[in-house]
Amino acid sequence: MTAPRTLRVASWNIHGAVGTDGQCVPRRIAEVLRDLDADVIALQEVESRRTGFDMLTWLAAETGLMPVAGPTLVREHGGEYGNGLLTRLTLRSVYRLSLDYPGREPRGALDVILDLPGDGCGRADANHAGSPHLSASRPARETGWKEGKKNHAFTGERHDPAGRPGTAGGALRVIATHLGLRPAERRAQVQRLLARVRQGDHPPEHPPLPTVLLGDINEWFLWGRPLRWLHRWFEATPAPATFPSCWPLLALDRIWVRPRTRLLSLYCHPDPRARLASDHLPVVAQISG
Repeated sequence: MTAPRTLRVASWNIHGAVGTDGQCVPRRIAEVLRDLDADVIALQEVESRRTGFDMLTWLAAETGLMPVAGPTLVREHGGEYGNGLLTRLTLRSVYRLSLDYPGREPRGALDVILDLPGDGCGRADANHAGSPHLSASRPARETGWKEGKKNHAFTGERHDPAGRPGTAGGALRVIATHLGLRPAERRAQVQRLLARVRQGDHPPEHPPLPTVLLGDINEWFLWGRPLRWLHRWFEATPAPATFPSCWPLLALDRIWVRPRTRLLSLYCHPDPRARLASDHLPVVAQISG
C-alpha cells in the first residue's frame, strides 16, 4: 500500500535579509530556508536594491529550489523589491496579480500552478525551462503591473492531451501575497484576492484545484472583515504568532488551505537563527498532496 503523500509549505517575510541586529546577512536567510526543507516557500520583502544582487536567484541557488519572481517595486536605476516563491515542484503556470491601492506602496500576489509529484513526475530542477527567470513561451493573460515597471509576467503553461495541464500526480494552486498596512487597503486587497480565487484556473468541467493561500497578511484585527472573509472561503486555520520574531505577539503571517481537510498541521518555526535573521518568524504547514 502506498504511503499518503504530504507536502510542506512555508511563508516568511525575510525583511530584505536585515536581521534583528540591524545587519543585512542573506546567508542567514539561506540557512533557515534549508532547515525548513519545504516544497514551496513564499517569501516577502525580497530585496535586491540594498544587496546589489538578485537575492531571489541567489537563495534559489543556495537551497536548490526553483525561483518565481513577483517584484512589486522596480527602481529605474536597478534593483527590485517584493514577493518571491521558491519550490522544488515543477512550475506549470504563473500569474501576477496587482493589488495596488491608491496612494500606498505597490502590492501584488503570485498565483502559480504546480505539478504534484506522481510516478517520477513533478520534482523541479532549478534550471527547468519553465522558470520565469528564463525565456517563456508567451505573455501572461494579465500582468496587473503599472506602465513603466519592469514586466516579469510570463507564463509557460502545458496541457495534457485531455486539455487540462498536468501530470499523473495532479496539481496544486499556490497564491502568495503581502498585503498593505492600512485597514481599507487590506479590505480592498482581500476582495481582489478572493475574486481571483473564485475565478479559478481550471476548465468548468473539472473540479477546482486544491489551493493554498499564504503570506504576510498584515492583519492584526482578529475581528476585522479581511480575516472573516478569508475564513468564510477557506475556513479558519491555526494562527501562531510570528511578529516580532524576538517576542512574537501578532499572527501576521498566515496559511490557508482549501479544502481544509488537506491541512495536517500548522506551526511557526521559532529557531534562534530565524529570530535573528528577520523581524518575522516563518510559518509552516504540512498538507496532504
